[in-house]
Amino acid sequence: MGCCSSHHSSRIVETKYGTVQGTRIINDGELRVDAFLGIPFAAPPVGQLRFRKPVPPESWTGVRQCTKFARRCVQRDYFMHDKIRKRAGSEDCLYLNLFTPVWQPPHEGFPVMVFVHGGGFSMHDAETYGDEGIARFLVQKGVIVVTIQYRLGYLGFFSTGDDACRGNWGLWDQTAALQWVQDNVEAFNGNKNNVTLFGQSAGGASVDLLSLSPHSRDLFHKVCPMAGVATAPWTLHPDLPEKCREKARKLGVEEKNSEALMAKLREMKPSCFASGVEPEQGIDKAIMDNTLDITPIVDGDFLPTHPSLLRKSAPAKPIMTGVAKLEAVIFLMKYKVTLERLQEMVGRSLPSSLPGQEKIRDDLVESYLDTGKLSPNHLMLRSFAEAYGDRSMHVPTLRMVTESLKNHPEAPAYSYVFEYSNRNAYGLLSFLMPIKDATHCTELNYLFGKGILWPYKFTSNDNHMLHLFTTAFTNFAKYGNPNGGSIEAARAPPLSPNTLPVFWPAATLENPETHYVFDLTPRVSTTFMYGRPRRIAQYQEQYPEERL
Repeated sequence: MGCCSSHHSSRIVETKYGTVQGTRIINDGELRVDAFLGIPFAAPPVGQLRFRKPVPPESWTGVRQCTKFARRCVQRDYFMHDKIRKRAGSEDCLYLNLFTPVWQPPHEGFPVMVFVHGGGFSMHDAETYGDEGIARFLVQKGVIVVTIQYRLGYLGFFSTGDDACRGNWGLWDQTAALQWVQDNVEAFNGNKNNVTLFGQSAGGASVDLLSLSPHSRDLFHKVCPMAGVATAPWTLHPDLPEKCREKARKLGVEEKNSEALMAKLREMKPSCFASGVEPEQGIDKAIMDNTLDITPIVDGDFLPTHPSLLRKSAPAKPIMTGVAKLEAVIFLMKYKVTLERLQEMVGRSLPSSLPGQEKIRDDLVESYLDTGKLSPNHLMLRSFAEAYGDRSMHVPTLRMVTESLKNHPEAPAYSYVFEYSNRNAYGLLSFLMPIKDATHCTELNYLFGKGILWPYKFTSNDNHMLHLFTTAFTNFAKYGNPNGGSIEAARAPPLSPNTLPVFWPAATLENPETHYVFDLTPRVSTTFMYGRPRRIAQYQEQYPEERL
């Protein structure tokens, strides 16, 4: 929808910074929902606040009307339909949206779910994920949902590598939004002691980073990183300060002194810093290096050290995490796959100092090309997509689950693979995707009740998956497990409408590959992606220094 102005007014709520009124986005039946759009959680990061940590918003008098999404951060659109239907980006983008039940809350308040959007740390916004779908398919299951925005691209992650500009501004923005939730969600009948943080892609990596940073990790209680974790190779840039200085030189600013550099950059138009997901270094290099143009960095402040080391001391949190069946195929729409590139991709997944590396690489390549496991159609493309997905998503996710269980065996970890796909859901992208399988972002359609990459009409099967997936997520937010209620009740018939039809067991150290398969007929599997990620992870475990 994007705007709720045609609905009735919501109740009026007093926040820490002033009074807000939104829209009663669902005004029929007993399960009514209020939506408050565009609430500021920090001051506009403009002028001297550019490239600095966010500060609280100014208070206001009177009733602030929160009925429209705020403008997104400055960015370069990847999809033409986004450029057409959305307003231009703005540096003034630090706003959140809150969707809350209107009915009587439980004694402790409604569980809270906070969503961090993805987009390669360079694009996207909260509006993409909608409003009415969130209200109908998540909030009506008895939770509050908050969607947030943060600074993107160079505005969000510029770093000089020293005190002049440490970086990670987008992560500090996300932390400020979480602090706002702690300070204000009780006024909306939320339980600030039961907050689940979830996000996908760069949002998933952000969620994982937030669970590790000493500045943010105590502001929420459960975590759902989807298709992205803190230790994925693309999450942390290997040489961000030099990349940022190169950007400054392209803007005509050359200053050896970091303070002088930042002073000049704060005077420039925000559009100068717009970025997108089209890789500046070219798609070949971006895929093979498995890097993004600009990302978070180990800055000595928000991230005092590498995420793998922070995970050892981070507090225990229940985890629900997962990937789509063929994550990487969407990134290969303009990519020419060859056997040599497949060999190189697999080789880069292995430690360079691994004895017999070439033989191990060739054995893995043969497993990717095994037509007994993979469809013979577009074999090379599918094989490369599997290898790319293993390196960028599957191995890091499995390692995160394993490391979490080692450090905190008392905190459950639930994993999934999303396999369901509507072949008609890709719109014009279908012409660029010879393999139409569940890929990066597919599961978001069934979390928010709308086409995220492309709008399309849901079928009865889509609606079935929508109920199944949102049930798992809201159960996890309520109870810390996706099955619903106590483990005993979730196993015992008759099952309630908000209990999964097949019991989802947590992963264990003995078998960290255990996962739930989301399809029309859900099932449990104890082998993750044919066992390849676990094999690669075991090789990587022998040489942990190569991952730092």
